[in-house]
Amino acid sequence: FSMQSLFLLSSLCLLAVGLPWGGDSASHSNEITGNIFTGGNFRHGKGGSSHSGESLNDLAFFFKLSWRAKGEFGRILTNPKLTKGEIETSINEWAAKYNVTEEVDSFFEKKEAARVQFRANITKALEELPAALDKFAAISDDKNTTIIQTLQETRKALNNITTPFLKNLVLEVLSLAAFYD
Repeated sequence: FSMQSLFLLSSLCLLAVGLPWGGDSASHSNEITGNIFTGGNFRHGKGGSSHSGESLNDLAFFFKLSWRAKGEFGRILTNPKLTKGEIETSINEWAAKYNVTEEVDSFFEKKEAARVQFRANITKALEELPAALDKFAAISDDKNTTIIQTLQETRKALNNITTPFLKNLVLEVLSLAAFYD
C-alpha cells in the first residue's frame, strides 16, 4: 500500500465516522503524511491526472459499511504503532471480516498502478527537462527578438510540451529564473 492511498482512505474513513484528527495518533498520522501527499497538490501537466474522482468511486463500498466497520478501519489507520506492513495485514483481515476484500484489493491495485504511472511520468519529465530548459534559454537569450516575440515563442514552446508534468517543471524553473534575470 502506498502512503498516499492509506492517507486517502484514512481521511475518508475519519470523515465518514466523524472521528476528529485530534490526539496522539492523529498528530502522528499528520506528521507521517505531511509532505508525502504531493500527488494531489502538484499542478499536473498535459496528460496528468489526480484521479481524485476515480478514487471516490472506488471507495463507494466503504460508505455502505456499518459504523462499527468504519470505526475499526479508522482505528487501524490511526494506530501510530503499526508498521505499513502491519497496516496492510490488518486492512486485509478487516476486509475479509466485512466481506469487502475484492473492493479493497481493487482499490489498492488501481492506486498502485497510478503510483507506478506517476513515477514513470515524473522520470520521463526529468529526463526531458534539460533539453526543454535549453530550448527556453535559447528563446530567452535571443537578442534578435522583441519581448513580445519572446513571449509568443515561449508560449508556443510551452503549448507543444506533451510529456505529463514537464510543463510544470519548466514553469517552476522559469519562475525561479525570473529572480536572476
